Amino acid sequence: MQVDNLIAYGIEHYPYVAVLQSHGYTHDRYRRYQFLAAFGKKALTSWQAVERHATWRFGAVAYPCIAQVEPLLSYQKKPWIPFPEVAFFIPEIVVWRRYGEAYQSNIPLDVSSVQIPPIQVRCSPLKTTLERSQYIATVQRIQEHIYKGEVYEVNIAQAFYGYASFSSPYAVYKALCECSPMPFSAYLKWRHLHVLCASPERFLQREGRQLRTQPIKGTWDAKEENAKEKLLRSEKDRAENAMIVDLCRNDLQRVCEVGSVHVPALFEVYRFPFLYHLISTIEGRLKEGVSWQAIFKAVFPPGSMTGAPKLKAMELIERYEPMGRGIYAGSIGYIDPQNNADFNVVIRTMVYDAKQQKLSFHVGGAVTLDSDPEGEYQESLLKGEAIQRVLGSLQQRFITLP
Repeated sequence: MQVDNLIAYGIEHYPYVAVLQSHGYTHDRYRRYQFLAAFGKKALTSWQAVERHATWRFGAVAYPCIAQVEPLLSYQKKPWIPFPEVAFFIPEIVVWRRYGEAYQSNIPLDVSSVQIPPIQVRCSPLKTTLERSQYIATVQRIQEHIYKGEVYEVNIAQAFYGYASFSSPYAVYKALCECSPMPFSAYLKWRHLHVLCASPERFLQREGRQLRTQPIKGTWDAKEENAKEKLLRSEKDRAENAMIVDLCRNDLQRVCEVGSVHVPALFEVYRFPFLYHLISTIEGRLKEGVSWQAIFKAVFPPGSMTGAPKLKAMELIERYEPMGRGIYAGSIGYIDPQNNADFNVVIRTMVYDAKQQKLSFHVGGAVTLDSDPEGEYQESLLKGEAIQRVLGSLQQRFITLP
C-alpha cells in the first residue's frame, strides 16, 4: 500500500485527518498498532457526541478542557493558536498496521497519482514567553510555594511562537519524525490547524476494562557519559516520578474498582533520541458503565504536565505561564468500535495555523524544592532540541517574514 500517497489524498480531500505511529518502537510492551491513519468529514465536538457513536473515533482533547472537568478552575490565558477543547471525528477511511503485519484499509483506493508536496517554508524569528532570566525567576517563585507547603511539584512551560508558512505541514511532520522517531507520534489536521507531534509519552490506554497510564518524570541528556545510570540514581528525578505516580493512582481510583489500582512497573529507564526518561506504569480495572466523559474528568489533564496536588498545580500554571497552552499538555489518540483506546501526551509538538500562518511550540519541566533553576531552564531547551534541529535543517529554505 502506498501509505504516503494515501495520506496526501486524505489531507487534500478531508478536513479532519489523524496519523498515529510508533515508528517500530519495541520497548512498549503494551503496543497494539504500529500505524493508524484516519480521514473524515464528521466532527464530534462534545463528550455527548463522542459517546453516541460506537465506531472509530479519532481526535484530541486540548488542555483548556480542564474547565469542563474541574469546575473550580478558571483558565483565562489565551494560546497563540487556539484549539477546540474536544475535537474528535468519525473517519470514512481507516488505515492500520499491526506489528508484524502488512498495511490494511477499509477502503481500497488508487492514490498513486497523489503526492505529498515538497517542503517550502518561510518563518519569522520565534519569540519566547519566558526569557532565561524570567524562566529562572518563575522556577524560584514556584519553589517558594513549595516551601510554604502549598504544592509539591509544578510543571512549568515556556512557549516559542511566531509566524510561518508551510507548503506541506505533513512533510514538516515527517521531517520531525525522521529527526525524533517517537512511539506516540501524531499528525492531526483539524481544518486549517495542524498538530505535528513527536511525543514519547502515553497518557491513557484502555483495553476492555483495563486502564493504563505511563507518566514520564525524570530526564537525562543521552549524550552524557553513564546517562542511564545517573538518571536511575537521581533522587530528584525519582522523587518527581514518585509524586506523579501517587497522583495517577488517585486519579484512576476515581473510576476503577476498589483495590484494582496498582503499579506494575516503577522507575523504568527508557531510551529515546537525545534523551533518557524515567517512566512508571499504573493500571486499574474500570468500573462498569463509566462514560468517556467521566474517565477524562477523573484523569485529565495528564498529571506529568501539571504537578501535585493537581488542582493547586494548575492554579499556579495559570498564574505563572504568560500564554495559554492550547493543545499542548492535552492528548491525541483514538477510540475503536469496542471502546479500546490509546492516547498520548501532547509534548515535543509544533502547532501550525495555515490560515493565519502562525507557529508555536511549548517546552518545560517539573519544578520541585530540589530543582536547580538554571538546570530546569536548560532541561526545557533540551526537550525542544528535536524541533529546533528540524527547523535548523530547513533553515536554508527559510525566508524571514517582515
